[in-house]
This record gives sequence, structure tokens and C-alpha cells, in this order.
Amino acid sequence: MFNYQSALYYFNCGLLIGRQLFEDHTFLTRSLNNMAVLYDLLGRQDDALSVYQQIFQLRQQQFSHPDDANLLNNIATTYSRLGRHEEALSMHQNALQIRQQLLPENHPSIAKSLNNIALPYSELGRHEDALLMHKMAIQIRQQSFSGDHPDVATSFNNIAVTYSELGHHVEALNMHLQSLKMRQRLFPGAHPFTAISFSFVASTYAKLGHHEEALFMHQQALMTKQQLFLCDSADVADSLCNVGTTFHTLGRHEEALSMYQQALQMLQRLFPGNHPDVAISLANLFTEGTDLICRLTLSTLFY
Repeated sequence: MFNYQSALYYFNCGLLIGRQLFEDHTFLTRSLNNMAVLYDLLGRQDDALSVYQQIFQLRQQQFSHPDDANLLNNIATTYSRLGRHEEALSMHQNALQIRQQLLPENHPSIAKSLNNIALPYSELGRHEDALLMHKMAIQIRQQSFSGDHPDVATSFNNIAVTYSELGHHVEALNMHLQSLKMRQRLFPGAHPFTAISFSFVASTYAKLGHHEEALFMHQQALMTKQQLFLCDSADVADSLCNVGTTFHTLGRHEEALSMYQQALQMLQRLFPGNHPDVAISLANLFTEGTDLICRLTLSTLFY
């Protein structure tokens, strides 16, 4: 396993040496950026932000390269992880301006910036603004990539999620289905992106009250994940819970109970001892078991 703490130590040593050997900012900015990424991976977002701000001060007089947009994007991502979404939005917007100045108007990196701007908009509850950004991004991607492309499929998914946040579930379903079909063409057989799309389609069907269709899609997601993960996996356990919940909604309580039991057993193997996911699974199992006992008791009383 990669040791991030050791890597951070060596980056610090290299940075100290580099400050003495190099007068230009190129080496320093690259080393500082690497250090900030490591802080981020270690969950030390405040430290990462402090390092990014040092880079920003070194380069703010000479922002004229696409890499500078990447730096601003990294700063924005760190702000987002700290819950500072207004500042993240500002950084993403600055990154977009740099890319628009340096790149052709239909460049994929501009679409990426538009997508990045949509994320803090959504976190701030500005879903209409987020939807506009996602639509501008997919327009660029469809012009940039002829035929099917993973980025276009992702844009369909992003638009769908934003439609759902706005309560437009029919439109969301249409976008999710387009994303799913494209991913099935791009990635034949079992693929993580296809499993994700199955789950999104299922959730949207459920919001529309189409529970039989939701069940089928959750089962497709489960089968895909079982092919991808040959041993126990939290993703498989999550799909087992989703299938169980849909069975419960349809009144098929014995089948729901079986799904919850399988999910619980898998989570207990994955997370020995106390774990929130195990607690949730136990609660589902208790609720379903209690409900089933009550129904059986009532059916006996009124036979």
C-alpha cells in the first residue's frame, strides 16, 4: 500500500532543497502542488488549501497557461471538501475564464470547467444555474466527440441528477436512460459505469412510482456488481439493500427479508465490530422481520 505520510516527508525534503537550488517558480509550484494533493488525500484539507494559496501567490501575476486553470480547479475542489462552496464557485469560474482565453471555444477542457461550476451551484441550491452549466457542457462535448463517448454519457447523467433535484423526474428518467444506453454501447458486459446507471434509472423509476421497473433495474445493477466483485463488496451489499427496499415497497416481504439478510451478512464480514452500515442493515432487517411477523399474525387471526 502506498504510504502517503512517507511521500509527504520526501516532498518536504525535496522542496527545501529545491528552494535553495532553483530561483524560478516552476519547480516550486510543481512541488507545492504535489504536496497539496497529498495533504488532500490524507484528509488534511486545511493544510492543502494553505499550500495551494502559496502557489496562487507565486503565480497570480502570470496566469497564462492551462495548468493554471488546473491549479484553480484543485483549490476549488479543496474549498468544496471544506464546505466553502461560494469560494469554490469563484475558483471554478476563474479557471473557466483562463480556459476560454487560451483554448478554442469547443475545447473539452471548457466543458470540464462548465461541469465543475455546476457542482458548487448544486451544493448552494442553485439548481437552475447548475442545469444551464451542464447543458452548455454537453453541447460542447457532443460537438467535440462524434458518436458515443464516456464524457457525453456522464453529461447525460449530470443533467438527469439536476433534473431530479428540481423535481423533474420524467426529464431525469429520459436523461438517465440515454446515459445508460450509451454506456452499454461503450462498455459491453459488466462495467462499473453501467451498474451506476442501472441504479440511477431504478431510483428515478421509484420516484415516479414505477416500482416494478425500479425492481428490474436494481436487479440489473446487482447482477452487474456481482460479476464485477467476485468477493464481498459494500457496493454489492448496497444493491442488495436497494432490491430489498423495492421488494418491501411492492409488499413482497419475504423476498425483502432475504435481501436484507444477505446484505447484513456481507457487511458483517466486511466490517467486523461496530459500523454504521451494519447498524443500518440491522435496522432494515428488524423492521422487515417485525412487519412480516405482524402480517403473519394478522393473517392467522382473521383466517
